[in-house]
Amino acid sequence: MTWIIFTVVHFSIIALHAGPINPISAKLQPFLNTYVIPFFYQNWHLFAPDPITTNFRLFAQVRYIEAGEDEPVESPWIDVMTPLLEKNEETLFSPHNRMVRLGLGYVHALQLGGYDELTYKILKKASEKEELDAHIEESLLQQAEFHEDNLYRYVSAFVKSAFPDKEIVEIRIMTGRQEAVPYSKRNDANYEVEEHYSIHEWRELVDDVLPLP
Repeated sequence: MTWIIFTVVHFSIIALHAGPINPISAKLQPFLNTYVIPFFYQNWHLFAPDPITTNFRLFAQVRYIEAGEDEPVESPWIDVMTPLLEKNEETLFSPHNRMVRLGLGYVHALQLGGYDELTYKILKKASEKEELDAHIEESLLQQAEFHEDNLYRYVSAFVKSAFPDKEIVEIRIMTGRQEAVPYSKRNDANYEVEEHYSIHEWRELVDDVLPLP
């Protein structure tokens, strides 16, 4: 009986989150997002007519203390996702697949709010009809804080693996997205890909995470 109740509640929440925006789902966005993201999150970018057209990037910068020194050293920007993607490509069955999708999912949600353009238009229309601007704005701010906090946890795990012998003082992240080359420009060697990057603040290393394998 417990499993039946859980199943009904679970799929009701998923339906509200993934289905068309309505006054109920708009008001419940903070709760729905807390439950769904990141483990049950999905969007419709995989399918036509709006497939994924963006590549997401994640970089980390580290301040650490060298042995026998007092002043921290600042590292260059480090590409977080490429090493994980390379490890993931070595085998079809590995924990790196899940780690890559989790990290890129957080970057996507932080860069674009986790929604596609159509969803934002529907949210705006719902807010105009039901005066839900405050609810939607609060939901988006909560999502941004949630995804940023989790990205710092994610990067802390990466940094512990990349700098195992260093006394790390602070870290910061840079998220970015690169627009894909349009099909009409595929043969244009001079076409410049549009890029957008955001540098976030320095924070202390998150202690209660394990290094990435």
